[in-house]
Amino acid sequence: FQLDIEDLDFVIKEAVFVGFRHIDTSVFNLNEKLLGKVLKKLMDEGKVKRSDLYITTKLPPTGKYICIHYQFIVMLYI
Repeated sequence: FQLDIEDLDFVIKEAVFVGFRHIDTSVFNLNEKLLGKVLKKLMDEGKVKRSDLYITTKLPPTGKYICIHYQFIVMLYI
Protein backbone atom coordinates (compact mmCIF):
# COMPACT_ATOMS: atom_id res chain seq x y z
CA PHE A 1 0.00 0.00 0.00
CA GLN A 2 1.01 3.59 -0.43
CA LEU A 3 2.41 5.75 2.36
CA ASP A 4 2.90 9.46 2.04
CA ILE A 5 6.48 10.70 1.70
CA GLU A 6 6.97 11.67 5.35
CA ASP A 7 5.66 8.33 6.63
CA LEU A 8 7.77 6.32 4.20
CA ASP A 9 10.88 8.28 5.15
CA PHE A 10 10.23 7.55 8.84
CA VAL A 11 9.47 3.86 8.25
CA ILE A 12 12.65 3.28 6.24
CA LYS A 13 14.85 5.00 8.81
CA GLU A 14 13.25 3.14 11.72
CA ALA A 15 13.47 -0.21 9.92
CA VAL A 16 17.20 0.26 9.36
CA PHE A 17 17.64 1.50 12.96
CA VAL A 18 16.05 -1.64 14.45
CA GLY A 19 18.09 -3.92 12.20
CA PHE A 20 16.18 -4.63 9.02
CA ARG A 21 18.64 -5.29 6.20
CA HIS A 22 16.47 -6.92 3.52
CA ILE A 23 14.36 -4.46 1.58
CA ASP A 24 12.00 -5.71 -1.11
CA THR A 25 10.49 -3.28 -3.58
CA SER A 26 8.81 -3.06 -6.96
CA VAL A 27 8.16 -0.41 -9.59
CA PHE A 28 4.49 -0.83 -8.80
CA ASN A 29 5.06 0.46 -5.26
CA LEU A 30 6.10 3.81 -6.76
CA ASN A 31 8.54 4.41 -3.92
CA GLU A 32 11.90 3.31 -5.30
CA LYS A 33 13.16 6.84 -5.85
CA LEU A 34 12.40 7.90 -2.27
CA LEU A 35 13.76 4.63 -0.92
CA GLY A 36 17.02 5.22 -2.79
CA LYS A 37 17.31 8.78 -1.46
CA VAL A 38 16.68 7.74 2.14
CA LEU A 39 19.11 4.81 1.96
CA LYS A 40 21.78 6.99 0.34
CA LYS A 41 21.37 9.55 3.12
CA LEU A 42 21.66 6.84 5.79
CA MET A 43 24.79 5.49 4.07
CA ASP A 44 26.32 8.97 3.79
CA GLU A 45 25.67 9.50 7.52
CA GLY A 46 27.39 6.20 8.30
CA LYS A 47 24.27 4.63 9.82
CA VAL A 48 24.34 1.65 7.46
CA LYS A 49 26.78 0.30 4.89
CA ARG A 50 25.65 -0.67 1.40
CA SER A 51 27.34 -4.03 1.82
CA ASP A 52 25.03 -4.74 4.78
CA LEU A 53 21.84 -4.19 2.76
CA TYR A 54 20.10 -6.84 0.69
CA ILE A 55 17.77 -5.09 -1.74
CA THR A 56 15.48 -6.94 -4.12
CA THR A 57 13.15 -5.55 -6.74
CA LYS A 58 11.03 -6.79 -9.60
CA LEU A 59 10.71 -5.78 -13.23
CA PRO A 60 7.31 -5.85 -14.89
CA PRO A 61 6.92 -8.29 -17.80
CA THR A 62 6.91 -5.46 -20.33
CA GLY A 63 10.09 -3.84 -19.02
CA LYS A 64 8.25 -0.54 -19.40
CA TYR A 65 9.75 0.88 -16.22
CA ILE A 66 13.36 -0.12 -16.81
CA CYS A 67 14.47 3.54 -16.70
CA ILE A 68 13.02 3.95 -13.20
CA HIS A 69 14.83 0.79 -12.06
CA TYR A 70 18.08 2.04 -13.55
CA GLN A 71 17.78 5.35 -11.68
CA PHE A 72 17.03 3.48 -8.44
CA ILE A 73 20.00 1.13 -8.81
CA VAL A 74 22.41 3.92 -9.79
CA MET A 75 21.30 5.96 -6.78
CA LEU A 76 22.29 3.12 -4.45
CA TYR A 77 25.76 2.76 -5.90
CA ILE A 78 26.80 6.40 -6.16
